[in-house]
Amino acid sequence: MIGRSLAAFRFLGLLAEANEPTDEWRALSDVHDDAYPEMLERIVRAAYSDIFVDIDPPADGQERIRAAFQKFQPKSQIRQSGLTS
Repeated sequence: MIGRSLAAFRFLGLLAEANEPTDEWRALSDVHDDAYPEMLERIVRAAYSDIFVDIDPPADGQERIRAAFQKFQPKSQIRQSGLTS
């Protein structure tokens, strides 16, 4: 699980290749609670920028969103009936 977690943090731009925290990690760690959701959204949208060109989570249905993420691994993260919670 450590390897997957490190890979996810690198993918999100929170860790550098040497597994050192990036400026994004530091900013997320220091942000006020009120601004945390917006900052996390910005980080996720940047990491999945190619996906968010085609989908709008508030407007699109769960099936369309799930289909957009099908290309990512591991597939076990996505249930057949929809997104995992």
